[in-house]
Amino acid sequence: MWPYTLVYEAYTGDYNTVGPVMDKLYNWLIDDVQIKTDKWFGIYYDDPAVVAKEQLRSDIGVIVDDQYSSELFRLQGKYAVKTRPKQQALVAEFPYQSQLSIIAGVMKVYPELNKYVIANNLQMREVMEIYDRTAKKIFYVMPIK
Repeated sequence: MWPYTLVYEAYTGDYNTVGPVMDKLYNWLIDDVQIKTDKWFGIYYDDPAVVAKEQLRSDIGVIVDDQYSSELFRLQGKYAVKTRPKQQALVAEFPYQSQLSIIAGVMKVYPELNKYVIANNLQMREVMEIYDRTAKKIFYVMPIK
């Protein structure tokens, strides 16, 4: 599962409006570059309870399998590409049936992550949500020190 090759766009704004950004990137990869993926992601850097919606920062994109590594040069200039290294992280999973699963997951998983962080005296950091169509799961990955 680690490391991940990420193709993404940095986004600033309401987390509830990232869907079209993700769809645009996914469709471009399929139609124009012929890269297929079944894993989308969002890395959410800010707490929406603290930061104004229009200032929320995120990276929105897809995880690209190693088989496409030679194709990544074609993405330069259009989207950002980076590798997310193996790291120690708190991981939770939630069933992914539809877009409603994303909303339900946010309402159920984040309170539990917060409880764990507080109980274990950890520092809350960015959270990467991975939407895996094949596994039919959403993975919540929060790096820890």
